[in-house]
Amino acid sequence: MAIHYSKHALLAWASLLASTAASTATAQETSQQRNRFDEDIIVTATRSATNLQSTPVAINVYRGEDLREQDVHDIVSLQTIDPSINITLATGTPYVAIRGVQSTNTTEVGNPSVSIARDGFFTNRSFTLGLAFYDLDRIEVLKGPQGTLFGRNSTGGLINVLSAKPSTGAIGGYVSATTGNYDLFGGEGALNLPLGDKLAVRVSGYGRSRDGYRRITGINIRGDDDKSYSGRVHVLWTPLDSLTLLARYQHDHLGGTGDVPAQGPVNQLFTGDPKAYPGYLLTSQDITADRVTWEANLDDLPFNGTLTYMGGTDLTDFRRVNDTSGTNMGVFTLAQFESSQRVRTVNHELRFATGEGTPFSLQFGAFYFRERNNPLLAGQLVATGPFAGERLITFAYDTLSTSKAVFGQASYEVTPALKLTLGGRYSWDMVRRTGTNALRCDIVGIPAFLCSGTPPALVTLANGRQKAEKFTYRAGLDWEISPNHFLYAKFDTGYKPGGFTVDPTNPNGQFGPETVDAFELGIKNRMFDDRLTLNANIFYQVLDGFQATVPVIGGSTTVNAGKTVSYGLELFTLANLTDRARVNLNMTYLHGRFGDNVQPVDNGEGGVIDISGNHLPNAPEWVIVAGIEQDIPIGASKITLRLDGKHSSSVYYDYNNRPSTRAPAYTTGNFSIALETPDDRWQAQIFIRNFTDKMVYGRIQRNALFVAQNFQFQPPRTFGLQVGYRF
Repeated sequence: MAIHYSKHALLAWASLLASTAASTATAQETSQQRNRFDEDIIVTATRSATNLQSTPVAINVYRGEDLREQDVHDIVSLQTIDPSINITLATGTPYVAIRGVQSTNTTEVGNPSVSIARDGFFTNRSFTLGLAFYDLDRIEVLKGPQGTLFGRNSTGGLINVLSAKPSTGAIGGYVSATTGNYDLFGGEGALNLPLGDKLAVRVSGYGRSRDGYRRITGINIRGDDDKSYSGRVHVLWTPLDSLTLLARYQHDHLGGTGDVPAQGPVNQLFTGDPKAYPGYLLTSQDITADRVTWEANLDDLPFNGTLTYMGGTDLTDFRRVNDTSGTNMGVFTLAQFESSQRVRTVNHELRFATGEGTPFSLQFGAFYFRERNNPLLAGQLVATGPFAGERLITFAYDTLSTSKAVFGQASYEVTPALKLTLGGRYSWDMVRRTGTNALRCDIVGIPAFLCSGTPPALVTLANGRQKAEKFTYRAGLDWEISPNHFLYAKFDTGYKPGGFTVDPTNPNGQFGPETVDAFELGIKNRMFDDRLTLNANIFYQVLDGFQATVPVIGGSTTVNAGKTVSYGLELFTLANLTDRARVNLNMTYLHGRFGDNVQPVDNGEGGVIDISGNHLPNAPEWVIVAGIEQDIPIGASKITLRLDGKHSSSVYYDYNNRPSTRAPAYTTGNFSIALETPDDRWQAQIFIRNFTDKMVYGRIQRNALFVAQNFQFQPPRTFGLQVGYRF
């Protein structure tokens, strides 16, 4: 069993399980060593390989095997085990918040506040968050602005997904299959094939089929289902001892019904059954992505340096149909909203880094990002009457976004134990959109002489262009107190460019960039013969120009709402109580508020409201995840009992902090029993997630069009069996 850096549970069980462990027979020495939290975890949070315990940044790391065992298979499900990530389940376009920093604009002109990198490749569109990950080496969650070394600037943080690479060592791999309730069946696997001592190929695949958690009455479908598959090929070639080439191709598909919100009266929380509620028209999703990336590393350069080039291209086709039926001005209407996008993204980065082992180290480079979203076609479909199947309004856009940057970072050892780091990045960003909004005159009753074309439509241009540039920087000081104690302090600035409003009544309106200043002080410790890892940090950050997407009559718009202030504490603990009993605790305290004298925003009812001092959306004050494991030897094999849980305090889901959008606090728990054979080849696990079947909100949205509220939910109780084999 691999070390579980991402297990969570209830610490109240610790003394009971510890006493059970003390009374059992001694396990094999290899098992004892493997179950201790004393291994060095290597991360690339500073764009070079460093030990997690001496990396000067708050970071959560999850190993691929641990994620697979906990059924964490995409970024949306990662929030169930990470206390710093909060994901809002906007229909088809979820978005991520870290430390309260988030981007609610998920349109073609919005940029995420939390960047997502897959093997170093950045994409902007939030509808790709549901694409599966599998055969991973690890995931790194970096908190706070990443304004110097990583890809696109982000004001909230970075989720870095790193897949397992080929190896020229030996043939190997794994297969895993899972079955469970809601007709779940899924599997994944990987095969590593060395082709000599210079060439290796790794092939991996993933598939999953699960019925939806929600029964949509009236139309007899199940919402929140999962119909996905993916495949990936890595090729590693080392033509010279100093030159390594790596190429990847990955194909992803996500289909099915997709998430289906429940609808309820405005100004009150959901009172129905979260597993069965009405729907009126069919919904569907279809996302297909093809990504090719490549990487070259040339070593043995002057100053023991390495020159790295990373590039790639991604083509994603997205189509979604939502049921937007409901009450409009007191009249019940049947309607659908249909959206299709074709997004091509290109990344290039060239970076030089000096080697370690000298008092002075340096890395610098250049980055290029380009996203073309064309064609983008969307509109409201009339479902009944003489215009059934026709679009009431049609959006037709061609959008281009680019980001160019140069960056550098240098570190100097003032003393062998004290290091000073300075870094900077200069970014140039541009977004351009051309296209039209067309409103059908004959459907809404606009006189024909005001319209044009056949059928008659009132056409408005949605053209616009915005450019921005910004210098961001980092200053840090690290102190290695001893080999087991590390203290750091850093100050970072971050920046995210602006864009265009999505308000159909004001298509040419613009919103400006947002910037953030962030301070962090952290300490990382290993104690008691490496049996205890204790890391903690405090942070304080001020974000200016917060890009808030707020409802208006007829749609929504994005404005720069002003300043937000966030500060808090994060604690990360791993401990071996005995050679067979392990516990961990991961906790976040966050105070996130809008500042004073914030710009008034639309209240969704034709007026404005002052949100100064309000809570940030989906930013819980307290999140605690904890876990405990107990190994029980069964002959030469081993059974592992695991109990884990998550507690989150209440959150608001809108800027106005209405009581009807305040999701209550919740606590969920999971339990599993795993069997592992002596040679670590066979594993089997019975699991139950959210065993109390707690209803947990994923979003509460005030719907200005239909004078109602939409509700989305995290998964209910699930259970099943997982079997795996390593070779």
